[in-house]
Amino acid sequence: MQKPPGSNSLLNTLKRPRDDDFPPPPQKTPASPPSLSPNLDPNTFRCLILQNGDAKAFWTIPSLRFEIDNNKEAFFQSPTFNTGNGDKWNILLWPCKTPNTIGVYLQLEVSLEKIKYSKLATVYIEAYITVDNVLKRKVYENFFGNFSFAYRDWGYEGFIRHEEYLKYLNKPILIQVTICPVRPLEESKELTGYNGIINEGTTCYINSLLQSLYFLTCFRKAVYVMPTTLNDQDRLPLALQMIFYHLQFCNTPASTRNLLASFGWSFDQWNVQHDVQEFNCILSDHLENKMKGTPAEGTYSKLFVGKMESFIKCRNVNYASSRIENFNDLQLNVKDCEDIYKSFDKYIEIESLTGDNKYDAEGYGKQDAEKGVIFVDMPPVLQLQLKRFEYDFYLDRMAKLNQKYDFFEEIDLEKYVKTPGNWKYSLFSILVHKGNAVAGHYFSYICPKLDGKWFVFNDDSVDSVDYLQAKKSSLGGDFFDLEVSEAGFVKEILTKNETCAYMLVYIKTDLKNTILPDLGKEEIHEHLKEFYEHENKHHEEELKEISKKASLMPVYILSLDTILNWAFPGITCFDNDLYNFSKFFENIEVRAQIEVKKDLKGKDLYEEIRKIVSNPIKLWILKPGLKNWDFKTLDLEILLINQLIGKAIFLECTKNVLEINNKEWKFIESYPESPMSQATEVMDEDWESLEKIFFVFKWYEYNDKPNIRVIWAGSVVKCKDAYELRKEAYKAMTNSHVDYSGEMRIYIEKSKDDPQNPNDLNITTIESYENIQILYEDNDRGIPNKLFLSNGDVIICEEVQTVTHHKYVTAKEYLNSLYKSINIYIDYYNKNHRFGYESFSSELIKATPESNTIKLNLNLDDTQFAIKQRIAELFTNKQKINFDQVTLFVTENKNSNSNPCALDGNFVDKRPCRTVSDILKIGDKIFFDVLPYPMDMIENKMLVYIAHVNEKFVKIKQYYKLLNKEANGSDLDNSLQMEIMMIFNEYPFESAIFYLISYPQNAIIKELSMAEPLQNYIDKANYILCFRTLSNTEKALSEDRSKLFIFTYTKGSEKGTPEVMYFDNDITCKSLVAILSQSYEEKIRVWLFMQYTYADRIEIRASRLLEESDAKFFDKHPEKTIGVELPSAYFNRRELKIQ
Repeated sequence: MQKPPGSNSLLNTLKRPRDDDFPPPPQKTPASPPSLSPNLDPNTFRCLILQNGDAKAFWTIPSLRFEIDNNKEAFFQSPTFNTGNGDKWNILLWPCKTPNTIGVYLQLEVSLEKIKYSKLATVYIEAYITVDNVLKRKVYENFFGNFSFAYRDWGYEGFIRHEEYLKYLNKPILIQVTICPVRPLEESKELTGYNGIINEGTTCYINSLLQSLYFLTCFRKAVYVMPTTLNDQDRLPLALQMIFYHLQFCNTPASTRNLLASFGWSFDQWNVQHDVQEFNCILSDHLENKMKGTPAEGTYSKLFVGKMESFIKCRNVNYASSRIENFNDLQLNVKDCEDIYKSFDKYIEIESLTGDNKYDAEGYGKQDAEKGVIFVDMPPVLQLQLKRFEYDFYLDRMAKLNQKYDFFEEIDLEKYVKTPGNWKYSLFSILVHKGNAVAGHYFSYICPKLDGKWFVFNDDSVDSVDYLQAKKSSLGGDFFDLEVSEAGFVKEILTKNETCAYMLVYIKTDLKNTILPDLGKEEIHEHLKEFYEHENKHHEEELKEISKKASLMPVYILSLDTILNWAFPGITCFDNDLYNFSKFFENIEVRAQIEVKKDLKGKDLYEEIRKIVSNPIKLWILKPGLKNWDFKTLDLEILLINQLIGKAIFLECTKNVLEINNKEWKFIESYPESPMSQATEVMDEDWESLEKIFFVFKWYEYNDKPNIRVIWAGSVVKCKDAYELRKEAYKAMTNSHVDYSGEMRIYIEKSKDDPQNPNDLNITTIESYENIQILYEDNDRGIPNKLFLSNGDVIICEEVQTVTHHKYVTAKEYLNSLYKSINIYIDYYNKNHRFGYESFSSELIKATPESNTIKLNLNLDDTQFAIKQRIAELFTNKQKINFDQVTLFVTENKNSNSNPCALDGNFVDKRPCRTVSDILKIGDKIFFDVLPYPMDMIENKMLVYIAHVNEKFVKIKQYYKLLNKEANGSDLDNSLQMEIMMIFNEYPFESAIFYLISYPQNAIIKELSMAEPLQNYIDKANYILCFRTLSNTEKALSEDRSKLFIFTYTKGSEKGTPEVMYFDNDITCKSLVAILSQSYEEKIRVWLFMQYTYADRIEIRASRLLEESDAKFFDKHPEKTIGVELPSAYFNRRELKIQ
């Protein structure tokens, strides 16, 4: 027996001996056990094909003990059972496969005619053994095997060990096998002769329909003869031709990308699933119009169009009317119909027009009449849509009808057709929907030649299927499954089913040969083959280009040529919005770029560059930046992709290697002598053996203004002290070996951060009179008063001036000023907008729209005060703003959806935020807002935002009040009264009512009393404080009626609109619903709402529907809030159309 891949290594397997000659030798003859041995009656065996085509088999054997003791050569073979694709299987069992084990195998029956056939499958084998008179699952294994003619059986020779279970084997044992065949994909054409179609998003509904249309060969032929060119603006016909051609002549799944593009759909629309029948109608209309004036004209009417007669006939007078109508498909009721014939009966059912529904007959007035339809002519190809979806008014949504609905392979529609003739039809395809009314998947069963051979087309997979299995899995209704019960019996169970036929296509039986003619390559126009080859070649080139790009990675290269004259900290620019530099990884003017394969190592890159550059080279890695550029040697044995993410290569060479060409750095073809090479060590073949270190040299001078630039970069012999380092610096500047006799100050700009001063550049000063010993990174750093240098450090030379300018700054001071001078974009943040209010500064921003985003040039050492002062100055022309009214916020991630946190004080979560540098370490995005009062006034007070609203709770005006923290509703009322009197010089209102509104739900939580403290509701993200005034009418209503808070919302929405309404104290529940319903055309549902209290908020939520009873509402229900639920749009999907 073949050992299953990945099987338990403890369960050793052996392949059952079989000669290589064909046909194979006969199987062993099953042993004839004595009367005490198990009776292998078929009644002990049960099997089932599952809806998805998998199979289960249950084999009960009364006892195995006799064979183990007396007949060790015996083996048993189960009855044959099938999977949904028609493959036949057996279970093989050896009581003594080895002296100590029971072997269990699964065998695929493969005939000599199918010698090349194979099937991949996952197999689960379980053994239930009788213990204490109860069957219990004791052994379980699974494997993935490739069954074929040569390897028909796979399994386990040591499935059950005698020593472990021998005492139980004189009682029944049950073997359960579950087979899950793998759907063929790329090999579909080879196995079945047919191709699948790739699902490009959620385009399964298109694929299932296209397969059905493709196999209507007369339709395919009509599509082929449509005149097309590669330059057609409307490429739908050509795209459909290419799909059909691919399905017919290629061996791989077809793509619908060009077809989808021809619809004018964006990529997002590829991922929106539509109804297959709706798509069929739209595609048919479009293609039928395109066929006009071509050899294909009339195809749709000849194939798909039938005629029906609608009539009305009066019962008591001699009057009748009728009209003939065309139809392309029929929509048949599934509800209350058990099969397709019952649906046709219902379709032509006579409707009586009597009573209020009498027919107004011309010349006779209102008459009793009969209304109905009768088919005049049925089309050759009959498309039947089964109405599996209907609107559920109670649930307010579309629902799917999964009830069982029968259809037949052959139908006779003679009784439904007025015209005499042969109206027998054969089932051609079944389009199946799996899922619910919201989401699902389409696939199809098709009998391409109406010869009884069925196939399942599931996107890019095609497999054979037995017709009875195809039908059974498409009928709908609950599905039967088998399982082992606790009592040890194999029992049937019902499982929920969401898979059923949605569309049936029948072909008129006597027109089979006309509709499904053979269509050979010779009948297809030659230009289609040329078009296809052209389109396929173009597509293959695109795929190659995509594949090539996916296999490559960019390598960014610097050299002395690119960094020469760099006049800032570090050695190159980097990707940061804080500086005015162009971004390193985006700008081709600051570095060269090549693309290499992702699987290359450092040595491969070295060899590639050596092919271009003849001189000796060395490759370094650096991280672009003004500090911490992390300079180190490229590891030649490690993959580049593991070394160069976010980094670049520095190419060291004694020659110029890069030049600027059309604003882009490229390798130069000829390499002139570098102007810097004459005074430097030559990198010959043994240069690696020398004790060298890589430095970048800069020269600084002050002539009315500071000036710094890179003058040279390369490896030099390690200097012992500062004196030798000055000599190297002088050589780099003058190209001369002459000793420098002047005074020179040297600065060491380190390539790594200084942990003691992380906010500054890591620069060490060596005065002209100092001569410090130099050590290197591989030395012991514990030595005091020594200078440690590393590869990639920058040596800055500054000639000491005897007389200095009064504005003179040193190189270190200048570089730090460049580093700390940054540009920050600060965005306006309306903090209170998320509370349902507008910020005080919102009006200021509207007056100066440019203030939405403010660009400030700041220093990293600037404090919050400096930022606030700069922002306040921007608004001085509109309104006097104190810097202390400005408040700052920061987000830790600019791509985060979290709310910014306020920068109040010098710390945020124990992290300092005093300076700009501190703030940028917390987050990379800064915001501002302007408060109505300075912060020192607010600190010990309570800033209250309150909205004045109308009777519909729409905001009229917003107020800002500064109250004591103990203030209540009465204090707020007095403050508002005083402000309005000062503005309008009149007493504003007598009856102000304060409300607490939930945000963003917008429901009334409560009506606040004047004595209620406000502290609990201020600056809370889930509450809005508002007030409104009562009209005289409302005052009168409130005196003798009861008040209700009404919350009106659309089903599925979290937001709604609040309102206060008044009702009679004795109103009944039924009357309340009726009164509320009068305001809406839609059918509404009225809910009782309750308050739910959480740790930080109160929410209003529906609890139950209000019953329409005669009980008095206010007596029975103490709730103050009623919800009016409006129905949602029940068919909410993007409009389906072909542009």
